Amino acid sequence: MIGQTTAPIFDAGTLFRRQRAAEETLTQAQAQYKAVVITAFQNVADALRALQADAKAVAAAEAAEQATGKSLELIRKQYTAGAVNSTQVLIAQQGYLSR
Repeated sequence: MIGQTTAPIFDAGTLFRRQRAAEETLTQAQAQYKAVVITAFQNVADALRALQADAKAVAAAEAAEQATGKSLELIRKQYTAGAVNSTQVLIAQQGYLSR
C-alpha cells in the first residue's frame, strides 16, 4: 500500500522532467526555425541586390551601345561630307561592333 501512494510522486518528477525536456526541444526548434527564416530573407535580399546590379549593368551597356551607334552615324555623315577619311569610319565601326 505504501508503494502505491509514493509511486505518483516519483512519476510526477519524471513527468516534470519530460515536460521540461519537451519545452527545451520546442525552444530549440523555434530558434532553428528563426535562423532558417532569417537566412532565407538574407538570400532573397542578396538575390534582389544582384538583380539590381545586373539591371544597372544592362542599362549602362545599352547606353554605351546607343552612344557608339550615334558616334558611328555622325562619323559616316562626316565621311559622306568629306570631313573624315575611311580609316576613321572603320575605327568607329570597330568600336560599335565590339560592344
